[in-house]
Amino acid sequence: MSDDILKHHDKCLSQLSPLLVDKAVKHLRSVITLEDAIQIRNDWIKDPKTWWAIAHHWWGMGIRNSLRDSVCSDSELPSGNWDDYYVPLVEMACGLRKYGHA
Repeated sequence: MSDDILKHHDKCLSQLSPLLVDKAVKHLRSVITLEDAIQIRNDWIKDPKTWWAIAHHWWGMGIRNSLRDSVCSDSELPSGNWDDYYVPLVEMACGLRKYGHA
C-alpha cells in the first residue's frame, strides 16, 4: 500500500506547474518551523513512505489550510484537493525530496 501512496504523490506532483510548486515550497519554507522540520526529518528517516500519516489530521490540516490561504484554493488544483500535494511539497521544503526543475 505504501508504494501506491508514493506513486500517487509522484503522479499528483507531476501535474502541478513549476510555478505553483515554487510558490508552494517557498510558502512552506516560511511557515514550517525549525522544530517541525527536525521532527519531519526524524519521522521521514523512520518511515519515508508514511511519515506524514500520524500528523495528517492536526498538523497536516494546518499546512493544507495555509496552502489554501496563501498559495491557491483546492479548486485551482488538478485533483481539487491539497491532500494530494502537500506531502511531497513539505518533503521538498524540508530538503527530503528533490526540488527543482529539469
